[in-house]
Amino acid sequence: MISISSSGGLRSYGAIHSDGTQKQQQQRHFSSSSSSSQSSIPLAFIGETHYIPSPEKSNQGEDALFTSRYSLGVADGVGGWSESRPPVDSGLYSRALLSASREFCDEAILRGESPNTTRALEYAQKKVKIEGSTTACLVVAGRNGVLRISNVGDSGIQVWRRNRLPGAALRVEEAAKLWEKKYESRQQQHYFNCPFQLSNWKKSDVPSSGLNEEVPVSVGDVIIAATDGLWDNLAESDVSAILARFEFEQCTRLARMSKVRYLEAIGAERAAAVGGGGGGLPLAQKELPLEKLKLLGLAPEVGVSNATFAAKEKECRSQLAAMASILTTTAIRVGKDGRAETPFAKNAAKAGMMWEGGKLDDTAVVVALVIADDDVDIVN
Repeated sequence: MISISSSGGLRSYGAIHSDGTQKQQQQRHFSSSSSSSQSSIPLAFIGETHYIPSPEKSNQGEDALFTSRYSLGVADGVGGWSESRPPVDSGLYSRALLSASREFCDEAILRGESPNTTRALEYAQKKVKIEGSTTACLVVAGRNGVLRISNVGDSGIQVWRRNRLPGAALRVEEAAKLWEKKYESRQQQHYFNCPFQLSNWKKSDVPSSGLNEEVPVSVGDVIIAATDGLWDNLAESDVSAILARFEFEQCTRLARMSKVRYLEAIGAERAAAVGGGGGGLPLAQKELPLEKLKLLGLAPEVGVSNATFAAKEKECRSQLAAMASILTTTAIRVGKDGRAETPFAKNAAKAGMMWEGGKLDDTAVVVALVIADDDVDIVN
C-alpha cells in the first residue's frame, strides 16, 4: 500500500466500497443460524501466521501480524512514508500499533473481561507516538459465540466453514465446494487504493470510523485475517481451492474435543457451586442418549485428556501453518504475474483505472481455528 495524501496528512471522507457506492459506517450485528446453545459457547483461537515482505523491498516490509488464544490481528503500514524526507519506516508504526492493541486485549483478559476491539485500537492509536500510519484489522474471540471485529482500511478477514464430509474421496475442485464463506469484512477507502489509516496525526482516521461488528461463528470455523497483499491478488474461488487441498480432519476433531472440555469445565463449576465436587459433563449432557451425543459429535471425545488434546492441537497447528504458508506464497506468486485476473485489477477497472495482472505487496496472513474455550471464569 502506498497512499497518503499529498500534504502528508490523512484526509477524512466517507467510505467508498467495492461497488463504488458511499456508505455510512456503523456497527452491524448478524443473526446466527446456530442453536442457542451453540451461540452461548465462549470462544478461543488456535492460530498460525505467515509473512512475506514484497521481494521489491530491501527491508522487512511494513506489515505486522499476531495471533494469541483470544485475539489476532494484521496491519499494513503505509509505504508512502518512505518517500518523505527524512524517510519514515511505517512498518515500525504498524508493529507498534498491533503490539499495543494486543497489550490492551491481554490486560482485559487478565481482568476477566472480553476485550472490546474498537477500544483496543483507540488505546493503541493514543499510545503510539512515532511517525507513520497503517491499516488495521483486530479480531477478538467473544464469550457469547461471536467474533468482535474492528477493521480500518483494506486489510480484513474472512470466515470459512467446512461442511460435512461425504463418504467417498473427492477431487480438489469437488472438495472446494465443501468450504463455504460465511463472512467477509468490508474495506473502507477514501477513494480507490487510498484506504482508511490510523496514525497520530490530528486529521487521522479513527477506529470508530472503520468497520466495527459482532459476527456469530461456530466452533470449527476457520478465520483468515490478512493484509491487502492477499485480498488484492486472490479471489474467493482461489481461497476455497487452497483450503480444499487439506483433509482437515485433525482440526475438526480438535474442535469437537474443545466442546467437550468446555462442557466438562461447566460441569465442574456447577458441581462446585452446589458443593458436589467432581467434573465431567453437565447433568443434562450426561442424560442424553449415546445416539444424540454422536450426532453432536461429542461421544467419541468424552473424557479428553490434556495429553490427547495437546497431541491433536499439534497436528492441527501443522495444517493451519501450511494453509497460511500456501495462501501467502500464492498471493506473492500471483502478484508477480502481469497477466493474472485479480480482484485488484477488477476494482481498478471499476474506478476507471487501467491495471493488468497482480499487485505485488507485503503479504501477512493469520489462519485460526475457532474452538470452545474451557476457561469458564472469563466474563462477557
